[in-house]
Amino acid sequence: MTVPVATRTANDVVQMALDLLGVTAGGETVGGMDGNLALRRLNTLLKSFNTGGGLSELGDKWLEGGDPVPLEPSLMHGLSALLAESIAPAFGFDGATKPIPVSIIRDARDGRNAIQAATGPDPHAEIDRALTYPLATPWNYW
Repeated sequence: MTVPVATRTANDVVQMALDLLGVTAGGETVGGMDGNLALRRLNTLLKSFNTGGGLSELGDKWLEGGDPVPLEPSLMHGLSALLAESIAPAFGFDGATKPIPVSIIRDARDGRNAIQAATGPDPHAEIDRALTYPLATPWNYW
């Protein structure tokens, strides 16, 4: 049975990430320590995107496996790629003899950008203060 994209759970995202890495075969489900590690990393990723309050429904809650992921359906593949990139070293991807596939790295980068755009900026990020003031124009100097 395929779960509609709009109702993906934390377990679904974990499963998609492990499938991207080739850790699980089609139809095989993840469990045990592998699933717990991936779920913890998923929660950490979601918390990192919540700094701007874009995931306000998440609050201080940590997702359990069956909880729905509070992101738009179009962002799920990117989130899965981010998670896959994050957990890859735990599954033997060392960068030298077994590198992370380029497609996962690309999809993770694109996913990160899309999620950041959808959830808002980090209000604590350092910015150049000059960007907060109007640009100098010739009439400002006369």
